[in-house]
Amino acid sequence: MPKKKRHKGHYCKVCGNFLPNEKFSGKGHAKHICKKCTSFSKQKWHEQKVIDDIYLYK
Repeated sequence: MPKKKRHKGHYCKVCGNFLPNEKFSGKGHAKHICKKCTSFSKQKWHEQKVIDDIYLYK
């Protein structure tokens, strides 16, 4: 049986990508939000999260 493919780094909940550890701040590791997504305004972050949820549960 082949081994499972393991992703290196962490999964960002907002943008939905697996990114290397360097792309996360100290607080971002716990929240699972990358540095790029933490710079979004609260409204932009919420819009992105809603769009992702729509496509995820389609």
